This record gives sequence, C-alpha cells and structure tokens, in this order.
Amino acid sequence: MAEMVKVSLTYTGQLAQEAGSKTETVAVEVGTPLRQLLAEYAQRQSERFRELLFSDAQELRKSILVAVDGTQIADPQKYAFDDDAEVLVMTPIAGG
Repeated sequence: MAEMVKVSLTYTGQLAQEAGSKTETVAVEVGTPLRQLLAEYAQRQSERFRELLFSDAQELRKSILVAVDGTQIADPQKYAFDDDAEVLVMTPIAGG
C-alpha cells in the first residue's frame, strides 16, 4: 500500500467562491506532483473554476500564485509531496 500524506488546500478570491469553500483536506500518495493534485481537484469543480486555474492548453495560469507551507512554488510540476502540507492557491488581486 502506498504511503499517503494529508494536504490542506486553501483557495482565495474567485477560486474559493467557485469551490464553495475556502479549504479542503485531501490525502495523496507520497510523490504526487502539486500540479497533478490541482488538476485532479479542478476536474471535480465547475468549468469556471477550471478556467480560473488552467489555460486552454491545460497549463496552470501564470497569474496564479501557489505556496506550500508558506513558500511560493515556481514550478508546481516539479514540486512533489513527501510530507503533510498546507497549500495556498491565490488568484490575482485587483484594486486600487
């Protein structure tokens, strides 16, 4: 049986509105890439949620900020979970 870790996802702004919740905790296998987790989670959400998170080419939008345990992750495809983690996914902030 694969070793599992607990990942708490926190969404802000429009993503939280579309998800209907600001937070969710999921279990993933050790070694799961962050981008894979986000893509799998997005598939269970609305089309609008997926559009906010991913481009038509299924790439994570460059305007999305992703942090794991308080550290920004530049390349979510290269980051893989090896321990329990808190993930923050932020949409762009507009205003003046």
